[in-house]
Amino acid sequence: LEALQILKASDLEGQHQELLGKCHVEALLFGNLDAADALQTSALLSSGLLPLQPREVHPPVKAEASLPAGRTLWLIDGTNPEERNNAVRLELQLPKGLQNSVHTSLLVRILNPKIFEELRTKQQLGYIVQTSWAEHEGFLSLHLSVQTEFPADYVRGRMEACLEQYLTWIEEELDVAEFQRQ
Repeated sequence: LEALQILKASDLEGQHQELLGKCHVEALLFGNLDAADALQTSALLSSGLLPLQPREVHPPVKAEASLPAGRTLWLIDGTNPEERNNAVRLELQLPKGLQNSVHTSLLVRILNPKIFEELRTKQQLGYIVQTSWAEHEGFLSLHLSVQTEFPADYVRGRMEACLEQYLTWIEEELDVAEFQRQ
């Protein structure tokens, strides 16, 4: 705070170029615009952001880290030591591909109501019980999330047992009629 008291406006001259000189800007303009309006608007927007001397711009590379093979367990303490609530998330990563995307989407449609009924309704394990999936840059992920007041290790064990139970049910007992209801 002491430094702010002696700071003058002239001390900040040129700082915008230092901060924004290497940034990459993309814009999506939609609405009642034609191509000329979009070009004019983007030129106006970028004129205030880009440095005076254009640099060679390399768009950022999209990348995501995948989990290592096997199991990874992260335990992250909250900021309030008196908070009783926990969130537990299981994530299974799968190879990316159209067939896996379709299969994972169907799997979530089948699993979500079953897992919700078991963990939320029958076991009353958490406030939020959700099964979902996502497509990333190099992989797909299947998520099972529970927000709960029970200890995280206990909840994780119940989640893993439930997931295993319903994956076995899908493999061994799911019939055509039940599949078509989904």
